This record gives sequence, structure tokens and C-alpha cells, in this order.
Amino acid sequence: MGFRAATHRMKPVATGVICAAMALGPAVPARALATPVASVSDASVAEGNAGSTTASFTITLSESEGTTTVTYQTADGNATAGSDYTSISGTVTFGPGEVQKTVTVAVTGDLLDEADETYNFVLTQIDNGTFQGGDPDGVGTIFDDDATPALSIGDATVTEGNSGTATTSVTVSLSAASGRIVTVGFGTVDGTATFSPGADYHQSSGTLVFAPGETSKTVTLTVVSDTTDESDESFFVDLTSPTNATATDARGIVTITDDDAPGQGPPPGNTVPTLSVTDAVVTEGNLGTVQTTVAVSLSAASNQDVGVSFATADGSATFADADYHSGGGRLVFSPGETSKTVTLTIVGDTVDEPNESFVVDLSAPVGATIADGHSIVTITDDDATTTQPPPPSGSVPSISIADADVTEGTGDETNVAATVTLSSASSSQVGVDFATSDGTASFTNGDYWQMSGRLVFAPGETSRTLTATVVGDSSDEENETFFIDLSDPANGTISDGRAQVTITDDDGPTAPPGGTVPAISISDASVTEGNADTTIATLTLSLSVASTRPIAVDVATTDGTAVFEDADYYEGSGRLVFQAGETTQSLQMFVVGDTRAEGDEQFHVDLSNPLNATISDARGTITIRDDDAPTETHTSLALSKRRIRVVASGQVVPPQPGERMRVVLKKRRDGRFVTIAVRRPVLGEALDRDGDGVFESAYDTRFDRPKRGRCLIRAIFPGTAAHARSAATKRFHCSEGISGGAHP
Repeated sequence: MGFRAATHRMKPVATGVICAAMALGPAVPARALATPVASVSDASVAEGNAGSTTASFTITLSESEGTTTVTYQTADGNATAGSDYTSISGTVTFGPGEVQKTVTVAVTGDLLDEADETYNFVLTQIDNGTFQGGDPDGVGTIFDDDATPALSIGDATVTEGNSGTATTSVTVSLSAASGRIVTVGFGTVDGTATFSPGADYHQSSGTLVFAPGETSKTVTLTVVSDTTDESDESFFVDLTSPTNATATDARGIVTITDDDAPGQGPPPGNTVPTLSVTDAVVTEGNLGTVQTTVAVSLSAASNQDVGVSFATADGSATFADADYHSGGGRLVFSPGETSKTVTLTIVGDTVDEPNESFVVDLSAPVGATIADGHSIVTITDDDATTTQPPPPSGSVPSISIADADVTEGTGDETNVAATVTLSSASSSQVGVDFATSDGTASFTNGDYWQMSGRLVFAPGETSRTLTATVVGDSSDEENETFFIDLSDPANGTISDGRAQVTITDDDGPTAPPGGTVPAISISDASVTEGNADTTIATLTLSLSVASTRPIAVDVATTDGTAVFEDADYYEGSGRLVFQAGETTQSLQMFVVGDTRAEGDEQFHVDLSNPLNATISDARGTITIRDDDAPTETHTSLALSKRRIRVVASGQVVPPQPGERMRVVLKKRRDGRFVTIAVRRPVLGEALDRDGDGVFESAYDTRFDRPKRGRCLIRAIFPGTAAHARSAATKRFHCSEGISGGAHP
């Protein structure tokens, strides 16, 4: 901020002292007193939870031989007077010999977790001293000492119903209100209730945003009704990636209470079948792998889809010891089918050991019950007591896996192969674990089937293939990826342990039955900024027509002239879902208030990655209307007339280095001043040129002197977003000098 000019006064000298000096001998010149230089310290204090805490600022003079008065006042930074601290102003007076004074500011305690905040303690005026060479700006820092709040999610129970869908909700709570924006992601996860197949519930995911002071948000969930008599089922809602909070209870359990009597089961003419799985026996072998199968069967055909999950589990044979490849997935019996096969992989070796076994368990049936869900797979050992020698020294190969891509398809499943290779053949078995992991493609969203296990190269083998399964759909979406990762090598090293599998989407947006493809558009919005806290701007997302299926679109903020890093607004992103029949959704964005004069600013909310729709208007613009008055600016002007030139010079306070002035020369003609020349000098750097404690920018420019008459020069500072326009005018009599010619 600009400072008002300081006043310098000399200490008076008594006449009697001078006379006495003259009587005693030659006069001794009176000593000039040094000008005191004033500075103020910074101060910091922990906020506290209630009441107020005192922050102390120390005002210091470089020296003091007379009386000096200093004026001070506080000013907001990102801390706000009245809520964060108590605003004060006043003066302190230093007597002769005093060089230090303390002023205290009361800081207000609260229980809000928030960022550290600052305010300013500014020396604004000095009597009998100067700020030049000192530090008149103190900064008060308020350290936040409040614990980060904790997020938790509640459980819910909902009765399933017989047709259509039912809704329920879970509540996500903050343990205490926060002074920050708190966000957390959420997403549904299968339990005994599954998203696909059988459609026990609708998947849901997104991001919750708690505005400062909010402590509760609700997630609404949809359950699919049926008439099948089955056990109560459950799925989960998990919290992920919290910001400005921790998660102490990150999993909510949603229990679907079955309300169907045994007679309500499947459609007329169909009985509830039972599922069972067979055992298996397989000889281990010495090298590579062998495969065996177990059969999963229905006691009777059904006229609806039947689903059941399966997974391997260790017995005396273990996955970690490379006895078998672990596996799991879901089997779906189409109407009329009664049998499915699960293929299992056994790893051979030459180690003499007892027969071993592992199990395959069935779970989460839909459209059937489980009569025998436990299969025992026995591995018969065929080895003598000798074992293979270790590989020769220096012969360890490196293992790598190649990327792969596959077109998704519109139904059923598609296989994709990733090749694993050795850099050189080995005389020993080489083993490595493999497992899939999510990328933008997600197992829980039904994009691909998880798989894991151990891959074994027999002596001499250098290439093996891993086959992953991709689930097709008819949804229009971006290309997606998942990964196959290698780990825990034996008799080899890993040189490239990750394959990226790209699922190429081949679907366009499709119309719902009997309808047209909806188009999504987003509105603009404008909001007055305010001086503190946050203001909400609301945009509306609209569908051109209602749809019979869910529609989703990604939303994300983008900087414009308003910038997130400059604390103009809170950024955000997520996925917004229109349920069947909905045509509008509201989206709230938070704008941060301030007291800076900066002009209107804009940022954007962009739409992308639509599902079951197109985008007709992909960008919403939010205009932040500035409501702050520009700071006053003062422009001065001086003239210097030379032989054939006139020089206009002056200063602008506060300084505006790099800004252009507009200096206009006019001459009176026919009773009015007419512009005859314009110059646009650039304002210089910020300097205190006259030592009065006030910083300014200087400018100068030259014009050819007009002929005789009345002239006028006007210097105009055009103003900026933070400072008002100002001008200065000088009138003078033009001379008879000749225009042009040499410069003086």
C-alpha cells in the first residue's frame, strides 16, 4: 500500500547555549540530529479453540533523540477481521531514548480445520522519522491447530420389492465442520449382491463435496426388485481419496432384505434350480503345466439367466508355493443351459512330495440356490526323491510382457492375448506370478474379468501366452485400459513387468427403444464475487429428451481469466448421472471472495465422455462479477519548455511499473483545444525518488513546440483492474519556436 509522507523536524537549539559557547571561545557548530528509521516485526500465534490469543508486534526505531509518533493499522490478508482477528488502529509515541514499543492484536480461536491465515500490521505515518530503509509492513500469521476431521459412512437396509426398483440412501458424515472444502470419492462394490449378472443393484460412483461448515452428505442408491425367493444380500459403498479429511469408516454396507415367499420364486412354469460342483483328480507332471476341469451344473434348466461366482482357495496345495494357478470369475447359465466348466491349471515339478489338494468354492448365486458349492481338486504327485539342480551361474534370463489391444465387442466376452517372453532359454524351470489390475477399465464396472496365477516356463521354453477376458457392451464410451503385472520371479529377473491392455470401444451412442439419442448441454452462470468466504454458482445440465436408460457425463473445471491457483474458485471434477426419465441436473461450483479490484473474470466447466448420449454444448462459462472498487491513483505533471521542444514529466502513485501512460498535446483553435500529438511513455520502476517514504513510477516524453498561441498537455493514467484512472492537465503559452529541427 502507499504510505503518506513522513514529516521531518529538527530539534530546536536554545539560544542561551549558543551564547555561552561564544563567550568561552570559538563557536562549535550544532550537531544535526539523525532521522529515526521505523520498522515493525512480524508476529505469529497458534489460533486456539475458543476465546482469543494475543499476537505481539514490536515497533522499533533505529535511534531516538526526540519525540517520534508512529501511526499503525491492521488490514486483512486471507484472514478476516471480526472472525479471525480483531482489527485495530492507533499511534505509539517514542520519547527521547525510547526505541521499542509493543502493540498486541487479539486472534480469535475456533474449532475449524483450515489453512494457516495471515493479516497485515502496517505502519502508515510517522512524525519526526522515516520509513525509508526500514520495514513498515508486518505480517501476522495465525497457525491453525485444529485436527483434520474424519469421514465416516453409514449403513442402510432396504426391502427389495417385487418389480421395478427401490431406493435407499447412506449418509456420509464429517466428525466436525471444516473451514476447507472437503472432497471424497465413493463407489459401489459387489458383495453377495452383484451388479452383473442378475442386476441386484445399480452401480453408482462419484465425488462428494462438503462446502466449509457442511458436515453431512447423502448418497442415493437403487436396488433392483424381483420375485425370486433368496437369502438377504448385501453390497458395499466405499469411500476413496479423501482431501482435507481422513476416513475412519470408509465402507458402508447396504443390506437388501428379501421379501419373496418360496412360491414367488421364478416366473410361472419354472422352479428354483440348485447348483453343484464336481471334484477332480489330476497328475502333477514334471514340467510346465497341466489342466483339469470341474463341472458346475444346474439341477434343472431355468427360463431366466442364472449366475454364480467361483474362486480357488488354498488347501495343502498353495498358490504361493506355485502348486497351481489361482483363479476366479462368474459363470452365467443362459435360459435352458444346465452345465458349465471351470478350467484349472496345475504347475508341474520334480519335487518328491505328498499328494496335495486345493478347493474351488461357489458363491453369490442369482436365480438358483447352492446344493454343493465345494470342490476338492487333488494333485497326485509322480516324482521320485531327486530334484532338479539349480540353473548354472550366469544363465538367469530376464522376463518381459508385451502390451496388447482388443476391440470390445457388443456382447458376450472377447479374449486378448499378452505374450510373456524370456530373453534366453534356461536349463531350469522359470516361474513368475501374474495378476490384473484396474486402469481406466474397472473389474467392478464389468469391463474385464480379473485373473491371477503363476506362469511357468519349462526348460528351453522362451515364450508363453496369458489370455485375459474382456466383457463386451453396447455403451458409447472412451477407450479403456487395464494392466497385467508380473511379480515374484524364480530363476529369472523381470525387465518389463507391466502389460497395458487397451480395450478399443466400437459403440456409438444409441437411442433407447422407441426413442432418439439425447443430447447433453450445460448452461452458463454468473455470480457476484463477494469479499470473503465462498459464493455458489449453479449451472444446469439438460437433456434434449428424456431417456429410458441412465445417462452419464464427466464434468471438470478449466481455468479462464479466473485461475484456481490464484484462489479465484475451487476446482472440481467427477461424473454426473441422469437416472432414467430425468432431464436436468444442477451443478454447484464455489467462487472465492476477495477485496481485490480485478475486473470480471471467467472459468469454465467442460463436459466429456458421455454415456448413452451425445454432447451438444460441452462448455459452461461462469462469470465472476467483481464488486471491489479500484484503489485511488494520483498522477502529477510538470512542463519544461526548451528551444524547440516541450518536455512533459511526472509521477504516478501508487507505482505501476511497465504500464503505459497517454500524454496528449493540444492547441487552441477556433475557441477549442484540438489534439495535435500523442505520446505513450512507459512508467518506470517503483522508486522513492524524493525520500518521503512514498514509492512512485516516473515518466517523461517530448513534443515539438507548437507556434504562438495557447496550448495544453494532459497526462492520463488509463487505470488497471486494481487502480482507478487518473489524469493531470497543464496549460501554457506556446512560443514562436519553429517545429522540427535538431533535438536540444
